Amino acid sequence: MTVRCFAFLSVALACCISPASDWNYLLRRHINNTNTRVQLSRGDSDETQYYSELADLRDESAEIAQEVVDLIRTTEVGDPIRFMALDLILTNKFSGEPSFTAAQHLVGSKLDDDQLAQICRGMAFGYPGPSPASEAALRSIIDNTDSDELESIAKLCLARILRTRMEDAAAVQRLSKRRYHVVKEIGSEHAARMLKLDLTAARNEALQLLNKIQGKLGDRKLGERPLNDIAAQELHAAKRKTIGCLAPTIAGNDTSGTNFELTDYDGRVRVLLFWGHWCVPCRKAYPLYRSLVSEYPESAFAFLGINSDKQLATINDVIEEKEVTWRCWWDEGRRIHAEWNLTGAPHIYVLDKNRRIAFVDVRGEELREAVALLTEEERETKE
Repeated sequence: MTVRCFAFLSVALACCISPASDWNYLLRRHINNTNTRVQLSRGDSDETQYYSELADLRDESAEIAQEVVDLIRTTEVGDPIRFMALDLILTNKFSGEPSFTAAQHLVGSKLDDDQLAQICRGMAFGYPGPSPASEAALRSIIDNTDSDELESIAKLCLARILRTRMEDAAAVQRLSKRRYHVVKEIGSEHAARMLKLDLTAARNEALQLLNKIQGKLGDRKLGERPLNDIAAQELHAAKRKTIGCLAPTIAGNDTSGTNFELTDYDGRVRVLLFWGHWCVPCRKAYPLYRSLVSEYPESAFAFLGINSDKQLATINDVIEEKEVTWRCWWDEGRRIHAEWNLTGAPHIYVLDKNRRIAFVDVRGEELREAVALLTEEERETKE
């Protein structure tokens, strides 16, 4: 994100027109806000201080976004600053309610297809994530473009955002800790929209969009990855590994060479952790994972890992040292990761007793709350 911002800054500095100085000033404020947010760690302060600082950053982000919107109003159609300003707001999840005004300016700004495609990709695949108005902006592009390729790109990006919004909304609707975090990080208005989001309708719309665009994205790429391949992966995710889906089964050997399957644990709440000892966030979370393993009886709960370390000895060493206390598949060659279309780590799926995905990538105390909620629901059904 910082590299991208500095790239914008270098272009803006070359613009010898009056809005340039205002744009440079706002861009520097945005960069500072982003860097401060990246450096802010919940572990560096108590929870009250952390959320107070997060709320201050949220308010500053919205203030910057509003000033950028005001700057857009003063620039002429075709001004390069207008494109950069729209891109900055619509690809920033922290831009708040001013992003909706930016979305209204998008079509009237007469950006070319390459500029619009860049904004689309930034909203769906960039850091820090889509603005609250990203769906509105993408629908506007879909409704107004004459380009079949740009329309397909916008549909791909809208489908991805709908899926990720659905996963976030599932946590906001059921977990008080996620709800509180979203209010402090992005704002109460966004949290209210997540509370109202129809998860089934969002998933169905994503599936419809993805089915329509398969093979229609030309030779466009995101980095080195063809967008057609990304669209196929998104369709796989929307069909098989998002909220409400029956989780794909997993079978393979554990770290002792014994074969086992995910279905062996049917009837229990399960956490699936795709991880590696090479992953710093994974290692930092070991105490939480161990506490979950010890807190619940094996008859009600299972914590299962899919390990991506290259050497079996690596995981066996941390098991022997009692750092890892949960059963793991050793995913030699990353076969299971490939079946789930996952790279990197960690990835977390919380499954209900019927193997349906209830939460995706909930971490920290949100993960603890998710497990407690599902195990309590299961206990109540048995009484």
